[in-house]
Amino acid sequence: MRVFPGTSSRRPRGAFTLLELLVTIAIIASLASLGVSSLGTIKRKVAGVTCLNNLRQVGMALTMYADDYHGLLPSLSFRDDTNLVQGNRAWDVPVQICEKLLSYGATRRILGCPTRGELLSDGAWNYSTNYRVIGYCIATRGAPRVRKANTFYSLTTLAPIIRDEFQNAPELSSSLVAPTVAVLVADPIISAGSNTNNRALNKYSGLGGGYLINGKTVEHGAAHLYKNLPERCNAFFADGHAARKSFLDTIPRTEREPTFWW
Repeated sequence: MRVFPGTSSRRPRGAFTLLELLVTIAIIASLASLGVSSLGTIKRKVAGVTCLNNLRQVGMALTMYADDYHGLLPSLSFRDDTNLVQGNRAWDVPVQICEKLLSYGATRRILGCPTRGELLSDGAWNYSTNYRVIGYCIATRGAPRVRKANTFYSLTTLAPIIRDEFQNAPELSSSLVAPTVAVLVADPIISAGSNTNNRALNKYSGLGGGYLINGKTVEHGAAHLYKNLPERCNAFFADGHAARKSFLDTIPRTEREPTFWW
C-alpha cells in the first residue's frame, strides 16, 4: 500500500473501535451487577447478625424475668374480671409484659427483626390498650394461637404445655425438652398457607394487614426473604444461645392463618 507523506495507515491514538466499545460496556455492566449482588448479600448478612443480637438481648430479659419469679415464664394472656384476655396473633404481647422486658434491659428497637420495619412502627407498638405488637414470638403460656405443645411454663421444668385453662398451674407434658432445643423466643416466618411438602406453594409476602410507615402502608410478610422464599428463622433457646435455623428445619407452630413457623 502506498503511503503519502503526512498520512498514516494506523487509526488515531486513543480511538476505540465499535467492537472494543461494546466489549468495554459489557464488562462494566457485568462488574456493576456483581457489585449490586454482593451489596445485597452483605445487607442480608448484616440484618441476620443484627436479628440474632436482638434475640439474645430479648431472651436474656426473659431469663431475668424468670429468675425473679421462681423460674416462671410470663403469661401472654390474662383474665380480667370475667373474661380471658388474649391477643390475635403470636406476636401480641401484653403491655405489662413489654414493660417488664424493658425494665430488664430490652429496648423497643430490639423487639423485632430489622427486615420487618412494620412491626417496629408506632402503629404496632400502640396496637391496643392491652397489647403491643412486637416483631418476635415469645413461646410461653398463653401465646395467642400458638399450639400449646410449643409453649413453656417454667425455665426450671422445660415441659411443653398440654392444657392451660388459666385457673391453676397448667397441665404439662411428661416429656421434658432439652434446653438446647427449647425455643423461648422466635423470629417467626409468617405465611399464607402451611404446606410443608412443597413450601414454595405458600405465600410469604404481601399478606395484608401491616402498619403505616412514612405515609405508606407496609403489609406483613416473612423476614429474611431471598427470591420470594425465607432463608432462615432465628431463635433464642432456653440454654441461653441464639442461632439460625434453616427454613427447611422449621414447622408451623400456630393454629389458623396466617401461619407462624419456627
